[in-house]
Amino acid sequence: VFRQLIAHDYIKVDHERYNALALNESARALLRGEINFPMRKPEEHLRKARKKTGKVTAINIPGGIPTTLFDRLRAWRATTAREHNVPAYAVFHDATLRDIAITRPASAEDLLRISGIGDRKLEAYGKAILKIVEECNL
Repeated sequence: VFRQLIAHDYIKVDHERYNALALNESARALLRGEINFPMRKPEEHLRKARKKTGKVTAINIPGGIPTTLFDRLRAWRATTAREHNVPAYAVFHDATLRDIAITRPASAEDLLRISGIGDRKLEAYGKAILKIVEECNL
């Protein structure tokens, strides 16, 4: 809704006030109900994806690789994010979990080769990730 209001110049982003939204003069007629604001509908494929899964994901695990490890890593990430009171993507992005699920690292050095894992995240989460990978390999 907000993107469409911005695109039609009813509201603007005030970059000097930390990207706060502000009404434009043209919004007065809209607020009074003097003009209609037809909303653009979401694209059909996005609505179907949301209906089926509840959200849209772009993660693609290649055929022949079971998604069990990826699912376990996502569950672990959700729990860890709740414990640290941060969003899940602050722990790891889906793409990083996907790469872990595909490569199945066996050591800290292997983890460091994965995009999205540096020294800080290795220290904070490395042992837990390696344990999950090991459990799924059994």
